Amino acid sequence: MKNSKFCKTKFFIVVTLAIVLVGMALVGVFGFGGTSDYPNDNVAGYEVTVSVNHNAGDAVSVLKTSSEEFFKNKGLEFVGGATQQLDKGKTLIYKFTTDVSSFVEELEVYVGEKLVAADLTSVKASAEINVINARGFSGVWWLVLACGIAVVAIFIYALIMEKLAGALATVFSGAVAALLFISLLGITRISAAPFVAVGIAMSAALACALSVATVNRFKVESKNSENLSLSASEVADKVLAKEKTKYILFAAVVALTAIALAAFMLPYLMIAGGQFLLAGVSATFAAYFGSAFIWAAVKGKKK
Repeated sequence: MKNSKFCKTKFFIVVTLAIVLVGMALVGVFGFGGTSDYPNDNVAGYEVTVSVNHNAGDAVSVLKTSSEEFFKNKGLEFVGGATQQLDKGKTLIYKFTTDVSSFVEELEVYVGEKLVAADLTSVKASAEINVINARGFSGVWWLVLACGIAVVAIFIYALIMEKLAGALATVFSGAVAALLFISLLGITRISAAPFVAVGIAMSAALACALSVATVNRFKVESKNSENLSLSASEVADKVLAKEKTKYILFAAVVALTAIALAAFMLPYLMIAGGQFLLAGVSATFAAYFGSAFIWAAVKGKKK
C-alpha cells in the first residue's frame, strides 16, 4: 500500500509539474492561442471592410466576387468562416491574421473598376482596415476576484464540514485544476478568448465539487472501525479505488459534452467544447490525485 501511494504521489507531482512548466513556457513565449476576432497579445488581427454605397443591379454580387478575386490574386488568405455580411450584403468584412493595410487602397480601386465594367457607374466602392486589439480578456480580473472570494467561501465550508485536511485538499485541488487548465491552453493552442475566464472558473469549481465529495468519503472511511489500523495514505488509497468509477464516468460525460459542442462545426462552439474538455480533464486529475495527496499529508502530520 505504501508503494502504491508513493507511485500515485510521484505520478501526480511529475505530471503536474511537466504540464505546468511546458504550458507556461509556451504561453510566455507565444502567448495564448487566438482567433481573428480575439488575437493574442503577440499577434494582431485585421478587419478589412469593403462596401458599396447602394445596391443597384448586381452591385452586391460584384462586390463579393471582385473582393475575393482581388485577395486571391494578391495571395492574401482571409479567415474562412469569419466573413461577415452587413446591410443586406452591401458591406463585407474580411478578417486576416496578417497586416494587409498596404492593399486596402488598391482593393477599393479594383472593386470600383469591376463595378464600372459591370455598367454600375452610379455605385461607389470604399474600403478600410481596422486593427483588432486583444480584447478577449476584458473583465478577467473581476472574475479572478470572484473566484478568489468563492475559493475562500469553499474553504470555510470545507473547514466546517470536513475539518482542516478536507478544506486544504479541496482548495488545493481547485487551484491545481485552474493552473493545469491555463497550462493546457498553452500546450494545445486552443484559443483562450472569449471563454478563458469561464474556463478557469469552471475547472476550479468542478475540481472543488469533486474533491469535497471525495474528502467526505476519506473522513467517513477513516472513522470506520475496520480502518482504524490503517494509515491516512492507506485510507485514501482504499477510497480512491472505490471512487475510480465515478471519476471515469464524470470524465466520459465531459468528453461527450465537448464532442457534442464541437459537432456543430461552428468556430466558437468548437472553442467552447475544447475548453470545456480541458476544464473537465484538469478538474478530474486534480481532484482524484490532489485531494488524496493533501488529505493524507495533513492527516499524517497530525497523527
